Amino acid sequence: MKIKCTYLLPLISLLIGGNLMGQVLDDRFHSYTEIQVLLDTLSSNPDYWDIFRVDTIGYSQHDQLPILAVKISDNVQQKEDEPRVLFLGQVHAEEILGVEAVLKFIDLMLNPAPAMAMHIHTLRTNIETWIVPTYNPEGMEVVFSELDVSYRKNKHDFSPEGPWPNGVFDYDPSIGNDIDGVDPNRNYDFNWMFGENFGELDPTPYGAHYDYFKGLAPFSEPETRAIRDLALEQDFLLSIAWHSSRSGNLSEKVFYPWDWDGKTAPDNQEIITIGETMADLLINESGQGNYLPVPGGSRNGKAHDWFYAATGCFQYLIECGTSNIQPDSTLIEDTVDRLLPAMLYLMDRSIGYGTDATQIAGLITSESSPLADARVEILELSGSVQDPRLTDEFGRFRRIVHPGTYTLVTSKSGFFPDTTIVTSNISSLTDVSIDLQSCPIYNVGFSIAGTSMPVKAIFSSGEVIDTVNMSAGTNFIDLSEGQWQTVFSSDDSSPILENYDIAIGTTYSVNFYQQLLSWQPDLSDSTEWMDRQGQWCFVSDTLKSQSDWLYPNSSAGRDTNILISPPLNVSSSNRLIVRVKHRFETEWDQDSIAVRLIDNSGTILANWQLADHGWDKTRTDWIGSNSLAGFDSVRVMLRMLVDGTVNYRGWQIFDLELIAVNDPLLLTEDDPDYKRSTVSISNPYPNPSTGMIGIDLTAISGPVVITVFDLLGRQVYTEKISHDHPQTLNWRYNFLNADRPGSSGVYFLRVKTPLQTTVKKCIILKN
Repeated sequence: MKIKCTYLLPLISLLIGGNLMGQVLDDRFHSYTEIQVLLDTLSSNPDYWDIFRVDTIGYSQHDQLPILAVKISDNVQQKEDEPRVLFLGQVHAEEILGVEAVLKFIDLMLNPAPAMAMHIHTLRTNIETWIVPTYNPEGMEVVFSELDVSYRKNKHDFSPEGPWPNGVFDYDPSIGNDIDGVDPNRNYDFNWMFGENFGELDPTPYGAHYDYFKGLAPFSEPETRAIRDLALEQDFLLSIAWHSSRSGNLSEKVFYPWDWDGKTAPDNQEIITIGETMADLLINESGQGNYLPVPGGSRNGKAHDWFYAATGCFQYLIECGTSNIQPDSTLIEDTVDRLLPAMLYLMDRSIGYGTDATQIAGLITSESSPLADARVEILELSGSVQDPRLTDEFGRFRRIVHPGTYTLVTSKSGFFPDTTIVTSNISSLTDVSIDLQSCPIYNVGFSIAGTSMPVKAIFSSGEVIDTVNMSAGTNFIDLSEGQWQTVFSSDDSSPILENYDIAIGTTYSVNFYQQLLSWQPDLSDSTEWMDRQGQWCFVSDTLKSQSDWLYPNSSAGRDTNILISPPLNVSSSNRLIVRVKHRFETEWDQDSIAVRLIDNSGTILANWQLADHGWDKTRTDWIGSNSLAGFDSVRVMLRMLVDGTVNYRGWQIFDLELIAVNDPLLLTEDDPDYKRSTVSISNPYPNPSTGMIGIDLTAISGPVVITVFDLLGRQVYTEKISHDHPQTLNWRYNFLNADRPGSSGVYFLRVKTPLQTTVKKCIILKN
């Protein structure tokens, strides 16, 4: 028996910690050294050379211990076009039951009993399985070294006086009083800011104290960076991260992403289905029931939330065992045996072996060659909370879905996008092959006049943003066919905003003119604004959406916070440009920020809006409006919409400027040399809607055709609108109209102007 140190603890810790404190570790548990020896032994066995491999994916923060990952596959030395599944045995030092579960699983995958041989052979042949026994090896060493069997974090060196090293391992054998260390499961960069700060006492009643420190920055710890890099490289489809609950409050539960005040992940339906199936397969310790599936409700830098948002992988955090998280050998064996069915099911689910096979998978090619990094979006399962889902080096994408019909949109810069309707069912995988056609490339000239200074041109189209340095005279660049939004800027002239619909190689004129007006408000002074609604804060040359670190949720269900400037005299101008330097963080798809130009009647002349995260890096955005008839007086509006739940750090503006210019060469659509498209089209709102939907179109001149399509591409409604002069169009459509009723579901709004066609998605939820 390995005798671990025992300490006299306060009575409260003894009562709360159960038999965790002052106990010994059973010899059945594998120490970090024993894990290394075991994996080395397996690696040296010729019987396993074709199916078993050990990689070092990183090193621990303080002691530089290797973080080992096992790969099991039939061609283990190659990366194949197969689904990949990940099992994480341990992240928190004291939670060592998961280590034993994944080691037992390795043995099963290498040495199955005869009755399981065909099943395991199928899994090895069709799946690449990755297993990380521990990605907190130095924390594990603390638990196995007679120092502290309740240790949780890594050994990042801090001082009792603050988050800086002091060269001493500051630990305390009582629960949660360790100064050193970062909780790796609070260190992922998704919602990291909500985790506990250094020295912050955990408010729970079971004595966690300092155990949840999130680290000095997202991914500050090499342990979490190792898992991040592995996940981004391998593009896992499904995953389990094993944990144990020392308090017992979370024991024997299957946690999945996420439910934040009733707001769930886009793939929530199938995430729940898989979680419930695993929970049913996991018999609890008493033998009288099963594990409980639970959506994660916290936002604090956990791995399973990051895995889903960043990579699309459904990762499940499973709290195995009870509060007796370091039991004796008999209970270890019993627990591990009860955990194996969940791991086998997850493997089976990835390929539909003997279970639900609902999955959409396919190859994206161009001229029959694999197309990597193509974006594949399922519109019904999409949200801006997700990073783009991209094809891998094989041109492959895989999406676990619920049975149903879906709209698949595939795109990549330089290629014409594809929209395909696919139906998925439980009996077999739905295989899709899409060959994207490359866009023609045109050599396009830009003739720069009106400035002798260097010109910076920023071209953006979808996900692609290119910055090109230009100078006076004609500059040629290659651009693919399609719509490009461009900003030209020079130190001695006003910037120019243009939208180009590239369909031929030609030369465009870019003429700089001196500004007629530049309005740059003092962002520390609230008197610069005439109308104000909300909790705006003016401080240190920065305009903030609120004084606290998080903006408040609406008590009325929906709040509109606005700032509006006084009327600004822009007479004699026909171009208006707003430049905003800022950062923002709002609830995805729900809370939004907007910059608008409005006239004295409140008509919107230009609108830029976003509901997303962009906090880590300051960015500059441009908003423009052109008028053939010219402008008279305008106002700048800042608007922030918030709903009743889930808030973030809001909006900070560091610089704001309105520029007015008179461009005598501003052309009309009737001019054969017209090459500009100035229409701004908002996203549909409200979205989802219970019936009425709207979009705002600004700087419209000429005919506009708006068509509504249902999910199957059938035309529901069309409307043609003509305007002789640039103006704003606030278009509305009622899905409850008795003359043209529509059912609940996904619809598409196609807005077609003379120089551009835009498609927007909306969701109707009828009562």
